[in-house]
Amino acid sequence: MKNLQKDVMARICRALRACLGWEQKQLSEKASVAISTVQSVESAKHETNASTIKSIQDTFEENGVSVSYDEEKEEVTIVYKIKKS
Repeated sequence: MKNLQKDVMARICRALRACLGWEQKQLSEKASVAISTVQSVESAKHETNASTIKSIQDTFEENGVSVSYDEEKEEVTIVYKIKKS
């Protein structure tokens, strides 16, 4: 996700969190980042360092949600693996 514009990354983060039904606090706890960091990513107000993005991305992937970005097509694909109960 590192090559995406901040506003696109913000929308993707909110969408992935919504797929999992998480509040910002849950994402911050699971990704081991401050809630203010999640808020910053989702508001696109500041640049976010690569390690923080990686931590958030890894957390989503560990919970069945991933993103791929095709720079050539300028296309984002979100994959949500539904867990069977």
